[in-house]
Amino acid sequence: MTKNPAEMEHSPFIRVRRYPYEEPYHTQLVFGASNGSFMGSTDIYCHVADLENIGSALAVFPTKVPDEYRFEYGSEQPEKRFYRYFLLSQQTGPGIAQSSSG
Repeated sequence: MTKNPAEMEHSPFIRVRRYPYEEPYHTQLVFGASNGSFMGSTDIYCHVADLENIGSALAVFPTKVPDEYRFEYGSEQPEKRFYRYFLLSQQTGPGIAQSSSG
């Protein structure tokens, strides 16, 4: 029996794509993620230097246990008038490793 495509599960993934936007100063990043059943995506426009900072920090992560890395873009506070709030977070603890974005 063939499943309806809407009911089919897919492999989990996290995808980041970079699109030129006002480079060499700013770039657009599109993040997509799926747990196999649900998918979502969002985008941000950030400084090109942010990519180097994120990569450098994650290349040596973790430096201790527990450890945490956070990259925040925008604000959750409406009065600051950002079009989006994005958090990339990597955390470790005793015997665990987890990551999240929101």
